[in-house]
Amino acid sequence: MSTTHPAFERAPEEHRWSGTLDELWPVLRKQAYEIAAATPPGQERWAWFVLPRGALVALRIRPDFRKELRIARGERPDTADAKLRWEREIETFLKHFGCERWQRIDEQASRGVAVRFVELWSNEHAVGLSRCADCGRETTSTPILSPMRCPDCVRARRGSPQRHLELVR
Repeated sequence: MSTTHPAFERAPEEHRWSGTLDELWPVLRKQAYEIAAATPPGQERWAWFVLPRGALVALRIRPDFRKELRIARGERPDTADAKLRWEREIETFLKHFGCERWQRIDEQASRGVAVRFVELWSNEHAVGLSRCADCGRETTSTPILSPMRCPDCVRARRGSPQRHLELVR
């Protein structure tokens, strides 16, 4: 009797991962960047592996250069205990991959269960959204500006003496 999950057995040899999770992330990331460089615009291609216990872990580089992680299983958790184990499994992946701060997007899988995580830039609290450093209002984010400021605070700071001091420092 095999000690591995049937999904692992069905996966092509090059997509089976039997190493540690700490070893998986660099390999997955390298493959995702290689795939992204060869992917035509408008297409979505993933680097992926199936683990011995049946979890599918995939990573892609989005057109906005954010990394997107997908964790899936072929079986939907049907009991409260199974749902708790699924959430613990997700937490384990995120911890090993250093993705705890990424934005979670629950996916409606046709069968099984899947969740995606999208990388956030350092000044974001959600994809495309930051908090203004001055007033705390939500504002759209850019990957370059930190700290973020809303348009009203930017206009208010343009003529302030404090702004001129910041420019000469």
